[in-house]
Amino acid sequence: VIQDRQGLVWIGLWGWGLNRFNPKSGEWRLYQHDRNDSYSLSYNDVWDLHEDRYGNLWIGTKGGGLNLYDRQKDRFYHWQSPGHLSHNGILTIAESYAKSTAFSDSSVGLWIGTENGLNYFTANPKTIYTDSIQNVRTVSFSAKNGLPSNIIKSIIEDEQGNLWIGTNLGLAKILNEFTVP
Repeated sequence: VIQDRQGLVWIGLWGWGLNRFNPKSGEWRLYQHDRNDSYSLSYNDVWDLHEDRYGNLWIGTKGGGLNLYDRQKDRFYHWQSPGHLSHNGILTIAESYAKSTAFSDSSVGLWIGTENGLNYFTANPKTIYTDSIQNVRTVSFSAKNGLPSNIIKSIIEDEQGNLWIGTNLGLAKILNEFTVP
């Protein structure tokens, strides 16, 4: 559950999709996966929600990968495995404030914790609401890269820029000297 900058309350539901509640009007709206609509929510098991510093709403599903809600067009864009994520089961989303060289300093950088590794996802905010999935860059990390486990349950970036990663087998710390591609 999160309340966004506009005051809307978003509630991720297990098996039922995503609910939006407008406290001012009392209106409820349910978003669900529709196999006949490529712009619908990708999967009805919503596990995590995150609003980034630009006001974009990101939805992590446990089976359908990462979704981005387009407020202007009232639709969703998707990034999934294979290709952009190490797994479609997203357990946690955290925003990165580290500088990335993928697009510019104004890029949206997200750490995505999945059931099979950690992903750094960078998107260009100027072109993110297009049909081209080429407007993002991703890098994946796993136990092969030194993480205690591939099951990433929590992520936080501290004030020094260090990344703390909670897994089902313990905690990992990535120092702020790490450069994101």
